[in-house]
Formats: sequence, structure tokens, C-alpha cells
Amino acid sequence: DFHAQAFRLNRFESLTKPDAPEYDETVGAEAAAASSLFFDRVFETGGGLREILTSPRGFVGPALAPLYGVDPPAAIEERTLDASRAGYFMQVPFLLLFSDGEEPGTLGRGGALNTEMLCFQTNPIHDTIPSSPDLPGRTNRERVEAVTGGAGCGGCHGALINPLGFAFEGFDGLGRG
Repeated sequence: DFHAQAFRLNRFESLTKPDAPEYDETVGAEAAAASSLFFDRVFETGGGLREILTSPRGFVGPALAPLYGVDPPAAIEERTLDASRAGYFMQVPFLLLFSDGEEPGTLGRGGALNTEMLCFQTNPIHDTIPSSPDLPGRTNRERVEAVTGGAGCGGCHGALINPLGFAFEGFDGLGRG
């Protein structure tokens, strides 16, 4: 229950991704269950923070399996994931929860790690967040930096949010690598 509250896993109940046709509520429900099972296993086996950050094990069910690119099991089961999935924050549930649509969730993921893991409170989000500019041929990083590098944003984004979020650029908004 502690981790469900800390990582706001109740958000799966209302998560929608209208721009991502592969997403439906069964994915969200399974992601919530997989998260709970992961944290339960960590503490039932005497693990701790190191296990949360580095475990190669995760829980995969029929709805999550396509997002991991693995064969689907009949029900949620524990599996060893590939090397790109070390720790909870590289698993589909976290990546899915802190992103919008199918785009990499650079700002959501970086912000979540700052507030929920590092207990660092950034300035409140501005009332109007500029949309990502249409920059054909530019990388996600270049688009994010174009939006967040302006006055009033660069301090938190340049030093705190963006660097952590960029670590997840290899994963889209559904957590696919």
C-alpha cells in the first residue's frame, strides 16, 4: 500500500491514452497489478531500494506482453526481463503511467522521479505549458529543450527534470523500447 500511494498507482484507474490505439483499460489494470506484485515481491524477499532500482525481474501478463515484446502468458507471471528493463522505473507500468499518448514521456517521467523518488518539489507547473513545436527532423530531446529552455523554465528543467526524463527517451508513451 505504501508504494501504491507513493507512486500514485491509483492513477491507472483513470488513465486514458486516446492517441494510442494499442492502449485500453485492461493494460492499465494489468500494469497496476504488475506494479503491486513487483513491490510485494521486493519486500517479501527482503529486498529494498537496490532491488527496486536494479531488479531484472518484473511481472508480465497478456496485456503487457506486447508492450515488452515478449510472448504473452495466460495470466500475470514473474519473468526475467531484458537488460534494458532493470529496475521498476524501466518497466512498462512506470513508463506508461508517466507519459501522454505515444510520445516519450520525458517531462512526466523526469518530474515523477524528482517528486516521488527524490522528494524534490519543483516550482508549480505554469498555467500554460507551451506545446511542443513542430520541428521536422528534430529529436525528442531537441523538441523538449525548445519548449523548456525559455525564461522561467530552464532552472528546474535544465538541472532537474529534463536530465532524468531523457534517460527514458528510448521508450515510447506505452513503455515500448
